[in-house]
Amino acid sequence: MAEHMKTTGVSRVQVIYSDDPAGREGRQLAEEALQKYGVTQAAAPIGFKPGEAKAAVEKMVKADPQAVILPSLAGPGVEFYREFVKLENRPQVFTWSIMVVEGLYKEVGPKVYGLVVSQIVPSPNDRTVGVSRDYQALLKKKGLEDGGYSGIEAYISARVLVEGLVRAGKAPTREKLIAALEGIRDYDLGGDFVTFVGANHVGRHFVELTIVGRDGKFLR
Repeated sequence: MAEHMKTTGVSRVQVIYSDDPAGREGRQLAEEALQKYGVTQAAAPIGFKPGEAKAAVEKMVKADPQAVILPSLAGPGVEFYREFVKLENRPQVFTWSIMVVEGLYKEVGPKVYGLVVSQIVPSPNDRTVGVSRDYQALLKKKGLEDGGYSGIEAYISARVLVEGLVRAGKAPTREKLIAALEGIRDYDLGGDFVTFVGANHVGRHFVELTIVGRDGKFLR
């Protein structure tokens, strides 16, 4: 997000976060990224707890940012957006995939248009990526509903877990499973690779920005 803002000339960014463990971690990461790319914060980060979203929006208006980074879980994010969309002029908002845009769209409808969401998995509908084709083939074979980005993320997680179990052998234990997972190097899911190195459990480094259309669906 910070790299994109730097590239597009955004110079005043407001970090607004849900005041809970996930949101506070997101705030820290956002501040570090903005600093890395030399993007100025409009004002000190604004945290909000349940029932405080309106006050957070009012503080944001006073800061007058060009863009907002919103590290929040789905529930607090929806509360913030209910107040945010009441504004006539709104800065563009950037958030992460755990916001669950489908639920947000149910609450505010087409006003979610323009929200930028960072995704950590390929588009489930991208036929040029092997893992996306495999995901769609599984849905068709089993008669399952398409779970969108959340669905393919779960699919990738399940594939990695199963690979770890296979490598752990016929009598897997917690220790064997952890050792097997930590031994995975360049495991090809289909154009999407997984590597764990010792205590580094990130595994994958795919990320891309998507934008939400008026119908609540993602555009790339």
